[in-house]
Amino acid sequence: MARPSKIEDLMKLIGEVGREHIYRPIYDHESNLLVEGTDPARDELVSDFSKINFQGKSVLDLGCNFGFFSFLARRLGASRVLGVDNMPQIIEGCRLLTSIYGLSNIEFKVADLERLKPGDEQFDIVLLFEYIGKASLKKNKFRTLLSTLASFSRKKLLLVITPIYIIQDELETDPGELARHYSDKYMTKGYFELYSYIKEHLAENWIMQPISATPQSYQKGKKLIQFLRRTTH
Repeated sequence: MARPSKIEDLMKLIGEVGREHIYRPIYDHESNLLVEGTDPARDELVSDFSKINFQGKSVLDLGCNFGFFSFLARRLGASRVLGVDNMPQIIEGCRLLTSIYGLSNIEFKVADLERLKPGDEQFDIVLLFEYIGKASLKKNKFRTLLSTLASFSRKKLLLVITPIYIIQDELETDPGELARHYSDKYMTKGYFELYSYIKEHLAENWIMQPISATPQSYQKGKKLIQFLRRTTH
């Protein structure tokens, strides 16, 4: 059996990538933990993700990292999964894991998310998990990405975001700076409401349905939100 040598290759590659670039846990074929990851997938988020019906669906995972949610979607019945990340070594690691797990109909490729162009190919479900962070948020660098993301999906978008940020403490900026990129209505009492901004930005063509319990007031923690494409008659 070739798995032990492939796991050795994987661990060597992980060492080259640096554990700071591994965001979620990596397991072997027997579900033994190999690497914890800098942002361990909490049971609540995995449970929320597992509520989604992936059976027979095609899935695009943008910013897949080492494929934690790509592999989970495939195991939950997705007919085809494509994971995309901008680091070639990470994609090499995903391909090693695919072989280690013995999974079919799942592939990975290198692409820069910020340079993605709306493509001809569409998927039933598109994932963008925890990619919208403080740096991109402060200058609204993700707005174009949201539109591109939507162009790849026939039916559903899944996003994991932190719904609300404390402007000064967490974003390390001030409301005046954010006002250069966002309307004041997303900034109340020292908070920035990313949740409300994304909802309104996609509202014309998408209906938002939170999967995780998403508070309207400040609460630390990332949440899973789905958007369903509006049907036209």
